Amino acid sequence: AQRMQATLGFPHSQALGELAWYTRAPGTPMGYAVGWALILATRQRVQARNAAGFDLRDFHDRLLAPGSIGLPLVLQHVFGPALWREVQDEVFALAGAG
Repeated sequence: AQRMQATLGFPHSQALGELAWYTRAPGTPMGYAVGWALILATRQRVQARNAAGFDLRDFHDRLLAPGSIGLPLVLQHVFGPALWREVQDEVFALAGAG
């Protein structure tokens, strides 16, 4: 907790809360990290394919439009199975799981 306070500027109570979260449910923050990586890789590909017409707000609107379903299903449905395979291969290879 002291290192988080010194390095990140967290108040003591926040540092303790973060440590508790990571140690009691380590899969939860990892799930957030994987989701972030999948969304970022998708955004980078969509932006590269449509550089002149890319709109970040539109990207996020499309990403959120299907509602509360699993992220892999959203990415496949909204951006197509081919793009999903590219993103999946990249992210899981980086994680050492591919």
